[in-house]
Amino acid sequence: MDIGEKIRILREKEELSQVAFAEETGINVRTLRKYENIPSTNISSTELLKITAHPRFTKYTLWLMTDDSEPDGDSYSDDENVFMKLIQSMSDDELEQVVEYMEFLISKQK
Repeated sequence: MDIGEKIRILREKEELSQVAFAEETGINVRTLRKYENIPSTNISSTELLKITAHPRFTKYTLWLMTDDSEPDGDSYSDDENVFMKLIQSMSDDELEQVVEYMEFLISKQK
């Protein structure tokens, strides 16, 4: 599943319009529409951090960055809880480094 499709699913699970999601995350609404409507559009690490570091959306972080099945959005496994606590304790710079490394690992799988 492509990242734009995942963002759309996440947004719909949270019952947000594209405009409301863009306002909450700080992502430009035109950029968001591009991610959701044009398959295989790459998302920048900065934009991804705007979603994954947002308190409302952190529960989707692991799912957004892996090919795991769609989350229910309500609960985490033990590993996900550890991951989320680590993510929430990091600075913006540290988060950006983590995202860049995860993007690197994902690109090697393709």
